[in-house]
Amino acid sequence: MLNIVQDPVEGLLWSFTEDFVFKYVIRDESRNIWKIYLEKQEFSKAEEYSNRDPEKMQEIAMKQGDYFFAKKE
Repeated sequence: MLNIVQDPVEGLLWSFTEDFVFKYVIRDESRNIWKIYLEKQEFSKAEEYSNRDPEKMQEIAMKQGDYFFAKKE
């Protein structure tokens, strides 16, 4: 890769080599933020960013339960 640049008008990312040009479209950047908060054991923030998805909420509840069980609270 020779370089990567951002289009200031559309916000697209472009990278290029000597032979190719690649366009990157960044969408829905926050879709996995809840997992980052879950890994940090910030359960309320994880719930906030889970969009109340039942599967994500269940995973958060299980991790939170494991956390409090380990701390014996």
